[in-house]
Amino acid sequence: MSGSPFHAEPSADREQDSARPRSLRRRDARAVWDLHMGPNMTPMVDVTLVILIFFMASTAFIGPEWVLELAPRDRPTPAKAQAAPRGPALPGATFEIRLATDAGGAPSLQGLGIETDDPRAMARAASEVASATDGAEFVLTPEPATPYQLVLRAHEAFHALGVPIRVATD
Repeated sequence: MSGSPFHAEPSADREQDSARPRSLRRRDARAVWDLHMGPNMTPMVDVTLVILIFFMASTAFIGPEWVLELAPRDRPTPAKAQAAPRGPALPGATFEIRLATDAGGAPSLQGLGIETDDPRAMARAASEVASATDGAEFVLTPEPATPYQLVLRAHEAFHALGVPIRVATD
């Protein structure tokens, strides 16, 4: 039955390999390639992990400002729509208050048409202007030589009366 295609005789190489002890088997490139089972997965796994780390790191920087607000808002009724002003809203007035010191170190506040050395008096005047003007904003501009303690004292006087004020940093 040596001529039958269903009964293949072992090749001469296999007989020689099986007859040899394990340490003497072929170890050339062809023998190693015959044992190869498939593509090398290591580079693909490396790239996948790098992409995963990139996505994990980028999601850490998304803050609440990126999240859409989905809460329902009041929809304008016809009465509200008629009462709404047409055109863009105008910004509130900005009032500058200058803070300086004289040669003796005494404070001097100038603005709103008055000049005083008392931050509380200027804050009271600003409070009256703020109550009469919608969206009024006050800017405290200290001179470069003004001590920081005087700037804080003036800011606290305005804040105590609830007057919105910011300090210019120019």
